[in-house]
Amino acid sequence: MNSMSPAKQEKLEALRRRFLSRVPVMVRDVVDACVRLLGGSPDPEGLASALRGAHTLAGTAGTFGLPDVSEAARALEALLRTAQGGGSALEEAAAVSVIVELNRLGRATERATGAPF
Repeated sequence: MNSMSPAKQEKLEALRRRFLSRVPVMVRDVVDACVRLLGGSPDPEGLASALRGAHTLAGTAGTFGLPDVSEAARALEALLRTAQGGGSALEEAAAVSVIVELNRLGRATERATGAPF
């Protein structure tokens, strides 16, 4: 049973719609930050940006009922956290894993929002 009033339900749905409209942009920002990391040179700011974006996507997507986006973002975040100890440059094996997770995140975003990625 949902104890939320209709007005609160509508506000929550409006927030969900707004989030859904922003998901593709948020994912592109994470992808862009990761691409900079894949260049091979240490980029602490790029790593921080990618981590922050992946973390935000993972939590917010889960809150608004997008489990595939949330899981892909959480997996990406975990991979990026391992890079934190390595001077913020991705090792080759980690880079391949990051690319796989970025692809998974893009596909999940397409399914969730209908927006091509």
